[in-house]
Amino acid sequence: MGALDKALDHLKLSISRLEASVATSSSRKSESDHRQAQIAELQAECDRLTEVTQQIDKGLEKTIDRLKFVLED
Repeated sequence: MGALDKALDHLKLSISRLEASVATSSSRKSESDHRQAQIAELQAECDRLTEVTQQIDKGLEKTIDRLKFVLED
């Protein structure tokens, strides 16, 4: 889980940096468009990783609950 969390943090930081860069260089349309596309790609990857992390978390919770049930008997 640590690797996914680190990847999410890295993507979020990259998104923030790109958004700041787009804001300061808005006069350069083509560069801005390219960076906007990068931001959209990074945001989609971040969303995908968030979904995967949530699925893993749910799976782990179910597994832990099953193990607790087995160990209690």
